[in-house]
Amino acid sequence: MRRFTEKARSAVHGFLTVGLLVLVGFWGSVPATQASEEIASKAPALHVGPSLVDKTLDAVFIRPLKALSLVAGTGFFFVTLPVTVLTKQVGIAREVLLEPGYEEAFVRPLGDI
Repeated sequence: MRRFTEKARSAVHGFLTVGLLVLVGFWGSVPATQASEEIASKAPALHVGPSLVDKTLDAVFIRPLKALSLVAGTGFFFVTLPVTVLTKQVGIAREVLLEPGYEEAFVRPLGDI
């Protein structure tokens, strides 16, 4: 019997963990029966926030992409910095290139897609 290397084992473990989280998220978002939908429609809304699926997708896929857009915006900011300093428009460049990426990646609530 062949043994897996520690690197392969950790990669498989990570893949299975993410897969399990996504499966549980989808499973938790699907109602079990028609009766549960009727009960849920008659009950007062206790939780109005984003679902577990939205939070999982946001944390696993969307936030890292937004962080990459912040890195790209920072690069463009420093490339254009000499021109914006001469024209005294550094604040506008910051508002356009840095603030939206920062707010999308770090400030907005988790699951708010």
